[in-house]
Amino acid sequence: MKTLIHRNRMIRYALLSSVLILFQIQVILAAYLLPGISENADAYGVNPVSPLIMFISKDTTFDSTAVAMLKDEGYTVVTTYPSPLNTQNMIDSLNKADLVIVGRSSTSGDLAPCKTAWNGLKVPLMLMSQHSSARDKLGWFNSVNVPHLTTPGKIYGYRTQNDTIFHDVNFLSGDTMEWSEKPEDVILVDAATNGNVLVRMDSSINALLMVRFEPGIPFYEGTCDKPYAPRTYFATGLNTGGILHPLPLSAEAKKVWLAEVRRMTDTPFTPYNPSADADLTSLVIDKGNLMPEFNPGIFDYGAELPSGTTAVMVTATTGNCSAVTGNGTIDVSSGSGVATITTKAEDGIHMNTFTINFQVATQINGTESVTIQMVPNPAHSMLEVKLGRTFLGGGITLFNMTGEKVLQKTVSAETLRLDISGLNPGVYIVTAAHKKATATQKLEIK
Repeated sequence: MKTLIHRNRMIRYALLSSVLILFQIQVILAAYLLPGISENADAYGVNPVSPLIMFISKDTTFDSTAVAMLKDEGYTVVTTYPSPLNTQNMIDSLNKADLVIVGRSSTSGDLAPCKTAWNGLKVPLMLMSQHSSARDKLGWFNSVNVPHLTTPGKIYGYRTQNDTIFHDVNFLSGDTMEWSEKPEDVILVDAATNGNVLVRMDSSINALLMVRFEPGIPFYEGTCDKPYAPRTYFATGLNTGGILHPLPLSAEAKKVWLAEVRRMTDTPFTPYNPSADADLTSLVIDKGNLMPEFNPGIFDYGAELPSGTTAVMVTATTGNCSAVTGNGTIDVSSGSGVATITTKAEDGIHMNTFTINFQVATQINGTESVTIQMVPNPAHSMLEVKLGRTFLGGGITLFNMTGEKVLQKTVSAETLRLDISGLNPGVYIVTAAHKKATATQKLEIK
């Protein structure tokens, strides 16, 4: 398996060489510079089969301790700060790495606006910027409560399970190890997680120090945020007395950190492929009834609303994480209105559009309400018109915009199906009349 991984890396690096740029002549690592982001590569020898780590650092001096440790382990490391991560070129560049590490100097406010892009990277990612994991940032934990434990002293980590990353760790007693100076940001355990917790502060304190997340599994119940490749949250320590500590991990915690980096770069995985499903599971209005009844495969609807209705609430839901726009209140104070609901699948490509044409009933002699419902509208070849009992025995007529009568039928049933395939595209006026009752509505033919 290792041979296959190394072979794949050699192939990938060979492909990368075709798009490399010269950053500094004196930088030996220039062959690994990637397009579309601002690089700051240090000069060092290159191993063509060493894993490539993109280290996200806002302050390369601050993160230099961590970067140096990785280089000492033989990794190829490129530091960069693609903020915001808002272009496909930047995303493609990071996706060429074996591992992305978000360093402690990274700012949560810089990462949060591009949450979808960061979580959608299809390479393993380790997050060392604790506050960035909160619900309103990258959304890894269902909490915005990220306490700052600033009391001087050490933190002791409690191993929750056996794992190969703990193989060389010297535990103080049982499953307890010295971890670090007190972290600046600690996520509370009571912010429920779908991740695999490996280390917490100790068996009695509810704070997470290390958590793994698998591709395609939501970070916690009720969220649509999920990683597209393996993710690890790794709490690394604090600023004490106003002094910034670059990597205040204990010797044992550093062993765990490097072992996790090694596991993430060496372990094969299958990236998550986002869903192409943009279907609705329900479409509900708080007044009147949809015509026809809701069906995920039907995209055009009509709805008759009671006389006097000025607004109607539309609620569309999906059974997956596709985005929905168009929910809310529709103004029908003019007697009609249209709701347009758009769904975009998780893959960001597939979309559906659903429309509801609302018609408010008209009062006849102060007692009887009548209206016309036409589905679909706009129409193409066939039109279904729901008229109700009021117009039975009367007539229905279509006029073009010049006032010419282009179609006329007797109302022989409460619902008529009209063949309009012979009419030219455009806007028409549909009028139903019987005795003293009349109703009029616009029809668009495409």
